[in-house]
Amino acid sequence: MSRLSIRTRLTAWYAGALAVGLGGLAATSYWAVHRSLHAAVDAGLRGRLEGTRQFIAQQLPGHSVRQITDEFQDHLVLALGPGFSLIQVCDSTGTVLYQADLFREAGVPPPLPDALPAMPQYEEARVAGRQLRMVTTRLDVEGRRFGVRLATLTDDIELALDSLRGPVFLLAPIVLAFAWIGGYWISALALRPVDTMTGAVQQITSRSLAQRLAVPSTGDELQRLAETLNSMLDRLDAAFRQIGRFTADASHELRTPVTLIRTSAELALRKTRTLDEYRQTLTDIALDAERMSMLVEDLLTLARADQDMGALPLAPIDLSALLRTTAPEAEQRAHSCGLEFSLCLPAMPLIVFGDTSVLQRLMTILTDNACKYTPPPGRIEWCVYSSDDTATIDVRDTGIGVAPDERARIFERFYRTDAARARDSGGTGLGLSIAHSIVTQHRGSIVAEGTGARGSVFRVTLPVAARRIHPLGVSPA
Repeated sequence: MSRLSIRTRLTAWYAGALAVGLGGLAATSYWAVHRSLHAAVDAGLRGRLEGTRQFIAQQLPGHSVRQITDEFQDHLVLALGPGFSLIQVCDSTGTVLYQADLFREAGVPPPLPDALPAMPQYEEARVAGRQLRMVTTRLDVEGRRFGVRLATLTDDIELALDSLRGPVFLLAPIVLAFAWIGGYWISALALRPVDTMTGAVQQITSRSLAQRLAVPSTGDELQRLAETLNSMLDRLDAAFRQIGRFTADASHELRTPVTLIRTSAELALRKTRTLDEYRQTLTDIALDAERMSMLVEDLLTLARADQDMGALPLAPIDLSALLRTTAPEAEQRAHSCGLEFSLCLPAMPLIVFGDTSVLQRLMTILTDNACKYTPPPGRIEWCVYSSDDTATIDVRDTGIGVAPDERARIFERFYRTDAARARDSGGTGLGLSIAHSIVTQHRGSIVAEGTGARGSVFRVTLPVAARRIHPLGVSPA
């Protein structure tokens, strides 16, 4: 089922809101006029009711019921004023003192006072084809009770109300039609920049990610939308470029060991070799295959991290105990490179959320990196300390250091500060990228800093699992 466009929905909402508003305004206006007119009529009825009370009070002393009836008939208009002919008056015996012709012809029963409440009752009725507003009540005068019904013709009021309703029902559809057309046109103007941006985005492909949208200088949501889309395109462009560089670098790195393996095999097959020569060739092929296997494994590790397939099951671990367990292997690696190794740990446990094997690999990568770029005699040091809610691991060396303009790039894949030296030592240029990925999976950060003329420090910061109560004492291991 196709959905309505934003343009149509905006117009519908606008027209609907206007219809509700007009309907509410018309109903309120009609009710106010209706109430005002009937309030004026009721006020007139109350005045006539009081006039009737006074008339009866004046005529009651010294007059019989017959005489009072004659007075109603002879002096009704003169005594009570014009418009008083629509009246019914009945005493407690059921004698009708006066009854208008309209009531008599329509057969309206006289108001018996004993059946009426003391409070006036107002109602609208249609009698003999005429619209009336009536009040019926009981009057107590000089110890006697009378039932009184007064009425006023409201035909003119109904005509006035009808004349008010007519324009509303006539003009409302016209106003709504103009509102729908105007709203549809205005929404088209408002959404035209969105259509323009949609068309521009549709023209952008993986081969034209350098294109950007025109940003309107309106300062509204459309400008922010264009800026946001351009920012997204910047990120996509950077990601595609990174993927392209990664693919090219990976192909280059894999081509070298494959070429060496193929060359060694072809040379060995050209003529008969001695057993030692075959053994040396197979040794060279095994070394190149191992290097290629390491590269493929590193590539798979980074691919899983990029796709968030390698989400780690983090658990509370003692960082100090983990590094103390890992240190002997690192010390052996440093000694094999002619370097000294030292470890500086806090005296008390330092708990972080992490994965033991993955953090051990992180330390191995950083130690191998320090060994590659630290000529003997030199020194590598692990130092662990805490600050507020973080735990920090510093891997220090006295090597060639990292230039300030290279510190932001050394975590890029296949980036080397000294490519020839790294290749001779068996590096692939992916170690620090994997280290950065590991730290990111542990919700931490890693930076490279200089230590002066020579040496560098790689600082890893991890969130602690629990705040410690006692201050940390630092003691060398």
